[in-house]
Amino acid sequence: MSNNTNLISMFETRKMIQMLDQTLPTRTFLKNTFFANVVTSEQENIDIDIRKGKRRIAPFVSRLVGSETVERLGYITKTYKPPLVGIDMITDAQDLIHRSPNEHIFGAKSPMARMAEIMANDIRDMDEQMTRREEWMCAQILTTGKIPMIGQGVNEVLDLSGEWHFDKLVGMDSWDDLDNADIHAQFRKWQRQISQQSGLTADIAILGQNAVDKLYANKKWREEQKFIQMSFGNYNPKYQGDGVTFIGIMPSVGIELYSYNEWYLAGDGKEYPMVDPDVVIIGSTKAYTSMMYGVIIDPTNGAFALPRVPKSWIDPKPGQRFIQLSSRPIAVPHQIDGFITATVCSGPLSTEQKPRVNSNKNKSEESKE
Repeated sequence: MSNNTNLISMFETRKMIQMLDQTLPTRTFLKNTFFANVVTSEQENIDIDIRKGKRRIAPFVSRLVGSETVERLGYITKTYKPPLVGIDMITDAQDLIHRSPNEHIFGAKSPMARMAEIMANDIRDMDEQMTRREEWMCAQILTTGKIPMIGQGVNEVLDLSGEWHFDKLVGMDSWDDLDNADIHAQFRKWQRQISQQSGLTADIAILGQNAVDKLYANKKWREEQKFIQMSFGNYNPKYQGDGVTFIGIMPSVGIELYSYNEWYLAGDGKEYPMVDPDVVIIGSTKAYTSMMYGVIIDPTNGAFALPRVPKSWIDPKPGQRFIQLSSRPIAVPHQIDGFITATVCSGPLSTEQKPRVNSNKNKSEESKE
């Protein structure tokens, strides 16, 4: 009797929430870098405050006047209802009878122990899928200023592109021009723009893969890196795990450059890069941003102001247990002026454009001989 009681209580929503808290998070670079601040709401509608300000200066006034009334500035508020992100997985009787992968053939587990293990693995799997969706949201808002949310019965868009700052390099400024593009000067310009717009200092840039390749092949960049290596020490590229590579640093502006090799499987069955290959995201890690979560309302268990809400139920025919995970996330960049998204090139590096370091080295060795 006690075993049945433990089995039933294991599937209570509040018990599963405790289990979910012990789940190791999926590491996500964009979310951790720019949207680490978690805000949960007890309302279905979320107020998205976009900070907007001007560099006003206090006026001089006569002592007889005393003061001058000024307009209160600061926020543009948009109310939004984040759509539901929900997935479930099914456990049937066969899963409880059959030995799990890697389970010792002579040390068979009880059905209850196997059920607990299956549930833990399913919750972890669903949590990873939701975390990847959140990372996709961060990537979409940072590269396009929009988060399209399209799915079964859902077709909505959080559109902040009107306030977002974009730049597109053309002609000799484009990184397609490996001889003339002055990348260092462009970063100085972007940093000044962010500082003027927001009062923040841009300190990080995330490059798409085509942008990385053309950065490495850029003539001026390569010459500057030689000087930086001699003057400021070793800033060689270094893989940091989770698809993140440290490319280098610009000492004159203090901006760290990273590449992010991460993909997601879309609804059409194809994989796409998380960051547009031709884009550079320039921003300040001090910018005010949030990963916000709307309340999950369940008619049986009540309302939960949490990032994840699990639920379980049984369908007696044909005898299946469902485990569901729900969330209502939205990535919100409150200080939009702290970011710039720049399209710096128009495709991958061609074979002819790739630096021929080895061939030049061989030619110089041949000339010495």
